[in-house]
Amino acid sequence: ISGSSFVGPFCLLYKKYIAAMESAALCLPKAKSVTVVMRTPQPLQVFGQAIGGRIAELFKEKGVMLEANMTVGKLEGSGGRVSHAVLTDGRRLPADVVILAVGSTYNTQFLQGSNVSVNAEGAVPTDEFLETSLKHIFAGGDIAFAPVFANNDQRAAIGHWQLALYHGHVAAKNMMGKKRQLHTVPFFWTNLLGTAFRYTGYTEQADDIVIDGDLKGLQFTAYFCQGAEVRAVLSTNNTTAAFAEYLSVGNKLTKPELQVDPKKWLSQVPKGKVK
Repeated sequence: ISGSSFVGPFCLLYKKYIAAMESAALCLPKAKSVTVVMRTPQPLQVFGQAIGGRIAELFKEKGVMLEANMTVGKLEGSGGRVSHAVLTDGRRLPADVVILAVGSTYNTQFLQGSNVSVNAEGAVPTDEFLETSLKHIFAGGDIAFAPVFANNDQRAAIGHWQLALYHGHVAAKNMMGKKRQLHTVPFFWTNLLGTAFRYTGYTEQADDIVIDGDLKGLQFTAYFCQGAEVRAVLSTNNTTAAFAEYLSVGNKLTKPELQVDPKKWLSQVPKGKVK
C-alpha cells in the first residue's frame, strides 16, 4: 500500500490495536475512502474513554469513517479480489483493500511438554535475569513474561521492538556470566495524523486517568493511576520522556501529588537527562 499510487474504497477491520489506526492514517492520503470497523465503542479504549473519544474525533475530522460496536460477517468479491465487506447489521461497504488487524499470538507451542514453563496465555515466565524455569535457558522479547521495573517488578509480556532489543542485551550478558538485572521502563510512541503520542510506564488496568492540559487541542498529559500510584503516562509532549527518567531512578509519583500540582514532580527529574 505504501508504494502504490492509488487505492480505491478501503475498509480496515480491527479489534483494539494501535497498529490498525496507524494503518488507517497511512492509507488515508492514498485511498478514496477509509473505514475502520471496530467491536468497541471507540478506538484505543486502553487510553480511556476521554482520550479514545478524542482520537475518534481526530480521525473523523480527517475524513476517516468509524463503524463502532460493529463486526464484519463476511467478505464478498470475485476473481480473487474483494469488493465488499458485509457488516453484521447487513450493510455492504465497498472495499478494494481490507486489512485485518487481529493482533498476535505467542509462537511457543513447541515448548509444550518441555521443562521450560509456559503460562496460560503462551508466554514464557522468566526471572529478573531473563532465565526461564530451565536453568541456562533464557527468553526475551514478546514472549518473555518478565519483571518490569516500572511495574514494581511485577511480571508482564510486552510486545515492542525496543524492549525486545533490550532483552537481547540483558540475556546475552547473563549467558556470559556477567550478571545483569532487568531495569525496564517501557516507552512507546506513534504518530497519528500529524499528532505524536508517547506512552511510558506500565499498567494493565488503570482505575483513574488524570488529564492535565488541553485534550481538545491535543496538547495534554494523561496520568494512569492504580490506587494512589501513577503507573504510566501518555502525552503529546516531552512529559513522557521526563516521566520515564523519573521512574528509572526509582521515584514514585502519586495521585495526591498531581492534585496539588501536576507539574511539580518535573523539578525532580535528573538534570540533563531530558530536554
